[in-house]
Amino acid sequence: MSAKKLWMRTLAWAGIATLAVFLAYLAVGAVNLSLAKIISELLRGPSGGADWENTVLWQIRMPRAIACLCAGGILGIVGSAFQAMFRNALAEPYVIGVSSGAAVGGTLAILLGWDFGLVRVGLAMSGALASLVLVLAVARRQGAINIQSLLIGGVVVGALLSGFVTLNLWMAGQDMKILWWLLGSTSPMYWDRVSALVLALVLGFIVLHRQSRALNAFSVSEFMAERQGVEPVKLKWIVLVTSSAMTGVAVGCVGIIGFVGLLAPHIARRILGSDLRVTMPVSALLGSTLLMGADILAQRLKPGTELPLGAVTAVLGAPALLWMLRKKG
Repeated sequence: MSAKKLWMRTLAWAGIATLAVFLAYLAVGAVNLSLAKIISELLRGPSGGADWENTVLWQIRMPRAIACLCAGGILGIVGSAFQAMFRNALAEPYVIGVSSGAAVGGTLAILLGWDFGLVRVGLAMSGALASLVLVLAVARRQGAINIQSLLIGGVVVGALLSGFVTLNLWMAGQDMKILWWLLGSTSPMYWDRVSALVLALVLGFIVLHRQSRALNAFSVSEFMAERQGVEPVKLKWIVLVTSSAMTGVAVGCVGIIGFVGLLAPHIARRILGSDLRVTMPVSALLGSTLLMGADILAQRLKPGTELPLGAVTAVLGAPALLWMLRKKG
């Protein structure tokens, strides 16, 4: 089978799997909805609370499903780009500490009572970008801004900002809202936050996928990238800023979700190889499918309550990653 046919077939199957899990997400819950009913209500559109099935679908499940779809896609895309740029298969969307920066902004919004509209999302994204500035400052102190100095900067800044997150948790006292969000949750989800996720996913994918050829060369070496006409400094800026903003939006909406951005690119590479032009879109679909599936489990594993989404992805993702690494070895 040619590489192009393999990519098209994999993309098609990944799309079918994503659609199937999306429909399952809409169908499964405290009250199950049939596929015929889902299609009927989708064609009908929001009825403004005229009946409970329409309300459940459009006001509760649909925004959560699309939020998982977009957040998982963002993590898959960013994880794919970071693993190429850092030339490390264990790199993930939070590798340079932007999750800690986003968490500081998000926890501050909740602590101050500003958790409405897009304020938390905006502060989380601002925190992620601010943490990137700090990482770059630390990296510059190490000399040239290269992959190693960025990783060192990420560790230092991530540890510092994690302390601020802990301080915000302490100041919140017995209010569990901050902790619940940090552990990952899509409840409640509002349409304005869904819109922010859709925008971040679409714009971020366009920007990063346009850099896929350059990242392919950069993943071999900076020298190889320069030989092919790539400007490494410009590439780093584009990838770091875009990825940090995307991650900030995702964290601001659904909290810190581990392993999705690490596992999805691994699966895509196992099937298709290392060409980001084909693996990045597949990683996005796989990330969406993984996060939607995890959220279904988070809601249904213990009837009457929900498990933290980040805990579910960690419990399922860690063994899956270890199995894949062992098989590769």
